[in-house]
Amino acid sequence: MKKLRIALVTAWFPPTNGVAVNRMKSFAKYLREDHVVDVFTLGETDKVQESAEGSVYYLASNSILQAIKHRSGDTKLIHHGKTVLNVLANKLELSELSEWKKRVIASIETAHEATPYDIVLSSYAPLEAHDIALAFKKKYPSLKWIADMRDEMSHNPFFSGHSKVRLALKEAEYVPYVDALTTVSDPILQDFKTIFTSTKFFEEVRNGFDHELKAVSVNNEKFTMVFAGTFYGKLKPDHFLKVLSNLVQEHRIGHDVLIKFVGTHHNFQIPSNLISMIEFVPRLPYIEAVDQMRKADCNLLFCPPFEAKGRFTGKLFDYLSVERPILAMVDKEDVGAELVLEHNAGQVADFYDEVEIKDAFCIIYDNWKNKVEFQPDASKTSSLHRSHQVRKLNALIQRIFAS
Repeated sequence: MKKLRIALVTAWFPPTNGVAVNRMKSFAKYLREDHVVDVFTLGETDKVQESAEGSVYYLASNSILQAIKHRSGDTKLIHHGKTVLNVLANKLELSELSEWKKRVIASIETAHEATPYDIVLSSYAPLEAHDIALAFKKKYPSLKWIADMRDEMSHNPFFSGHSKVRLALKEAEYVPYVDALTTVSDPILQDFKTIFTSTKFFEEVRNGFDHELKAVSVNNEKFTMVFAGTFYGKLKPDHFLKVLSNLVQEHRIGHDVLIKFVGTHHNFQIPSNLISMIEFVPRLPYIEAVDQMRKADCNLLFCPPFEAKGRFTGKLFDYLSVERPILAMVDKEDVGAELVLEHNAGQVADFYDEVEIKDAFCIIYDNWKNKVEFQPDASKTSSLHRSHQVRKLNALIQRIFAS
């Protein structure tokens, strides 16, 4: 197949960090092995930069709303004032990316006129990325449009009724023009199929891991558990810590246990008899954080159940990549639990069930104490690498152009 020219439209790209950034970086990085990729993204200033991911067009938003973004040096009064203004802007549905959208549309059309693109690939959220692709597709109908969905839109259970209505109207705008749709899990993909009824091609492209660290066999002096990430809302370790506290009181475990919270804010209660067993590690660069997981006796996964299914957490793939035991406190009926069990990668317990959490913890802890060798299904690990996932995207592209 000939090299195609792809315009990737995303608000999230390095040097910023996050799950969305890593997904877009991997799309550009691995698609570039077979195609020409230009990235159109948000930047502090306007510039074009050559990188391992292709030519990156950074365009500033030039929005007055930038002035009300919270900044670390803000006084308390300024912080509260900005909060009020941000709430007002949200209610009025004002977007700080509206000017950026116009500027990207102009930039991408100029580049297309010089050397035409074959594909525009846009990733939601925010909506502006898809709005740019829609405008581009309308002007150049022969282009193929691949809409990447990192989350649900109108069916997102976390959104209000008003937001869902607004997003449903947006979906209706996109439906006639989207040639292919990708998203992060099969349940979400199946849901989008009920909305994008005229779209011919669909593909699950998971997030995955993107490092080359090899798994190592470890048995620390203390039973070392690692959680890398943050807690918010219902996502808190309260039930797990209560279980551990009870086990200490029962003399089932002692001072041979260590919990490392990597990059985690201390926004939860720690039982007094666990304080000496807990260490907070500052946020680390990606590879260093993965190395912490690789050297753990157990990695902790927390994800409360939600109404909608299909929720992988980004760190699950990194946990699976290092082939160390996982204690997954999750929705046992969702994809995360299924993946842990499929890889024989640890123990699964219901997020709220303290008896199940206790039993699952004790299995992993006793195996460590008795030096039982951990044997995950390592043959499946490579399928979770982002390069493998993007190969699925490349195969989708080939199907589009073969039809």
